[in-house]
Amino acid sequence: MLSSIGLHTLRALLPALLLTLGACAAAPDRGPGKVSGQSSVSQAQALSVPPQLYESPTALQTHELISPEFKPKHVYTLVELIDLAQQLNPSTRIAWGEAQQAAAAAGMVESTYLPFISANIVGGYMHNDRSDSVRLLGREFELDYQTHLHGVVPAITLQWLLFDFGKRNALQQGADKLALASRFAFTQAHQAVIAEVSTSYYTYNSARSREKQAAEGLRNAATIEDIALERVRNGLGTTIEAAQARQLKAQARLHLVSSKAQTRQAYQMLLGAVGLPPDAELQVTDSAERALPSDLDIPGNPQLQKAIASRPDVQALQAAHQASLAGVDSARASFMPKLMLMGFVSHPTGKLSVGTLPGISSQAASSGALLMLNIPLYDGGLRTKQIHEAQLRVKNAQERLRRTQNDAYKQMVIAADVLRTALESYRAANELVQAAQLTYDGALASYREGLTGMTLLTEAHDGLLGAQEALSVAHTAGLVGSVNLAFAMGELNRMPATASTP
Repeated sequence: MLSSIGLHTLRALLPALLLTLGACAAAPDRGPGKVSGQSSVSQAQALSVPPQLYESPTALQTHELISPEFKPKHVYTLVELIDLAQQLNPSTRIAWGEAQQAAAAAGMVESTYLPFISANIVGGYMHNDRSDSVRLLGREFELDYQTHLHGVVPAITLQWLLFDFGKRNALQQGADKLALASRFAFTQAHQAVIAEVSTSYYTYNSARSREKQAAEGLRNAATIEDIALERVRNGLGTTIEAAQARQLKAQARLHLVSSKAQTRQAYQMLLGAVGLPPDAELQVTDSAERALPSDLDIPGNPQLQKAIASRPDVQALQAAHQASLAGVDSARASFMPKLMLMGFVSHPTGKLSVGTLPGISSQAASSGALLMLNIPLYDGGLRTKQIHEAQLRVKNAQERLRRTQNDAYKQMVIAADVLRTALESYRAANELVQAAQLTYDGALASYREGLTGMTLLTEAHDGLLGAQEALSVAHTAGLVGSVNLAFAMGELNRMPATASTP
């Protein structure tokens, strides 16, 4: 049946198809700030490129989220751990997929500016058996005959919305703002990964440092026990002093076991933050010598207030608020008329046969174009309710933005206070370590000479170990406080390229 169309059918449809495709190339103007069908492809490609996250020599190229090669024997720096985590952590992949979905949605809205062209083929067959009686010249004649009818109607149709008083424009603006919001959410996810990895890295190094200090404390306790036993053998000490020394050594050994357990827990937290399995063998550099910021580096409240606008979550909500405003414009445009162009080109073919009579073939080409103006008159208040709903969304978006801005400022103020306290604690702990070291050295020397007892030496030993751990904890608190403050200010993606990150 389809072969009956023939070359003459194709010749009839070809000019109309060319005219239709030419109309697609000359899409109607959408006003200032709109792009043509050709530029919509480039804009969709631009939306598919994720933003650069942080400026460092080993910055992650997020154009391709490929799985990196993990090297168990390599000693990873913090920057390398961040680079590894940004590619392995599932949260970054989820945010990246959501950003791509939003960009694709924006591209689909742009497609509504172009005409819709479809090819349709309708074919059919009908068979009829009939038996009639005819009276002719006073006689009855019985007539039995069959009718056959079959045909094909190929057609190309065109539907093109020419003008809608800005409804598609509002939908496009809303989709673009939502795509922008998803890109800010993508940046937020990356900054969260940077903060989590940095905190876990510093916490693990602090646990390792405390384990080393506990091991040193055990060695000091063993030295004290040796001195006590020697004094007993020389008749200068007592068995009580020897027992106290053994107790001090046992407590030091128990403290070392606890420190090792904390180190293993911190190690698992670091593996989880990076996205590695719990049985991975990861080696990292030490951060004990990393310098802390000074009090002058902590921003004041005016700087914190300015930093609110740079937070990705605030920027995402601002984009969502602008998208809700576009939703109101789209709802209002529903009250306006719409002008649509419709056209068709068809070339039906068919054949009719009745009984033994010769068949009758029919071939005809037809085409047409229509302009349709749609004017909405009454819908039971549906469009009014849609406008009200869109206005409520705007109000809710404003409230969410205002609440997030207030929470962001509170988080930044708290983070700055915590960092300031950590720096003060570090300076105090540093002085405490120096004083505790002098006390321990003096007590140990005095005990060797028999000038002091075991009780004073034990207190000096415990005091030195506690001061060293307090210094390590304060140093880690300062590093983690710096990370938290930068994360609260939305500046974790602004690491300087020359930063000496261990």
